Amino acid sequence: MKFIGWNCQGMGRNIGSSHKMEHLSRLMNSTGAQISVISETRSFRCNSSQINPCFNTAGSFVVPSNGLLGGLWLLWSDEVQISIKFSNNYVILAVVVHIATNTEFALACVYGDPHHHLTKMIWDHVSTFVFNNLGKPVVFLGDLNEIMHDVVPMLISCY
Repeated sequence: MKFIGWNCQGMGRNIGSSHKMEHLSRLMNSTGAQISVISETRSFRCNSSQINPCFNTAGSFVVPSNGLLGGLWLLWSDEVQISIKFSNNYVILAVVVHIATNTEFALACVYGDPHHHLTKMIWDHVSTFVFNNLGKPVVFLGDLNEIMHDVVPMLISCY
């Protein structure tokens, strides 16, 4: 399986004339990615009927941005079947079947809260999803915006 996860930091004004989206389309085609997760699209206007032809995808699922904040796209080829189990502004949780091998796995597409106010809520959703899919491999894609370690600033006294 080939995956692409990309924080595009805004798709541009128009999906058909955006240099970023043209680059993404070339990247998807050249790599043969079966699943792509695009985060921080900053687009509340694009829908699947516009996205699928631009990227030559069999399917897509769109979580629109909240104004110019966030936005998630999940795009896939005809080599997989995807069943969306849950979505909100920060996650798309799905079960995927790779058709040729009949391999099933859980997919968590995450755009973590950059301000860390909703981090617990986001990971509660993801944890519940993973627990409900015990025994399946889990793939995480996206921009987690997660703090791995708290760093305590050191105060240095100068004399």
